[in-house]
This record gives sequence, structure tokens and C-alpha cells, in this order.
Amino acid sequence: MNLLQRVIHYISAAPRQITVKAAPYLFNYSKNSPLWQLINYDSYVQHGFERNSLVYAAIMYKVRAINATRLRAYRGDPQQPDALPDTHPLAKLLQRPNKFQSWLEFEGLNQVYLDIAGNCYVYLDRANPKQVPAAIYPLRPDRMRIVPGEREIMGYVYIPQGATVQNAVPFLPENIIHIKMPS
Repeated sequence: MNLLQRVIHYISAAPRQITVKAAPYLFNYSKNSPLWQLINYDSYVQHGFERNSLVYAAIMYKVRAINATRLRAYRGDPQQPDALPDTHPLAKLLQRPNKFQSWLEFEGLNQVYLDIAGNCYVYLDRANPKQVPAAIYPLRPDRMRIVPGEREIMGYVYIPQGATVQNAVPFLPENIIHIKMPS
């Protein structure tokens, strides 16, 4: 009897007076429908980040630490990498991810999103999934919704400030990078 069978057997043989704690919204799954957030991101930012100096200092310390090193683009063998020239599209993207941000601003903002919301979403602006993106943009995690499929993610929708779900911007999964914390 494997572990799963033992757990099922234990549960089915357990007396009925045992109470079970449940988190009904832990897995808010609805096929082909966006998943809604269970946290209030604005409240986390206002009370946990902006008003709590310890939280602010810890997150900004991490931002400064990751910005202390320069991200570089390489090609070739990982054991003997060859740095790409500064004129290569990927090297240019790492210097300036979009026309509004430097790499330090982009990376710092994504680290703040990841630390506060536990999620970080990046939009890859490209015409072809096999090409280097022309630009990459950070997206506010509280405005992103995952659209699950049967076995994979069907896509994402982004709801801009003041917009409704009907005005959401859809994205294909291959144009979004989703980084998430374990909890």
C-alpha cells in the first residue's frame, strides 16, 4: 500500500467526530476564468511597506543588494561563456528594459513587487516568441489574474486602474514571466 492509499484508507476509516479545518479559498480554481487575489495589495503597501520602517528597510536593503551587481548577457558554453557585445539586442535590453526605466529601476521594482505581494509579473513586448523582446515591462501583481486551463495556464489578464474585468488586457502565457514566492 503506497502513501496516498494509506492516507485515503486512514481518512475513510477515521471516526466521524474528528473535525477538519479547511481553507475554502486557498485554491480558488475555476477553469477558463481568472483567479482573483485574496490579499489587498494596496493595504500591504500602505501599512506594511510605507508605514513600517523595518519592513521598508529590509525590502530596500534587498533592492540595493541586487542592484550592486550588473546583469550581463552571455552566449556559448556555460563553462566558458562569451559576453555579448553591448550592441547585441539582449545586452541593450539589459541596459534599458523599456523607454521608461533603467535596469536598476526595473529590477528594483520587481523585487519590491515580489517581496510585498509574493508575485512578480513581467510582460515581454515582442512580435515573435522566438525573438528577443523589444522591451520588457513590470506589471503590478494585484492587477494580474491567471486564467487556468484544464492542465496548463491559458493566459493572463491585466486590469488597469479604474477599469473593469470587461476592459482587461489579455496576454498569452508565452509573453508573461511569472515569478512567485512559495506562499
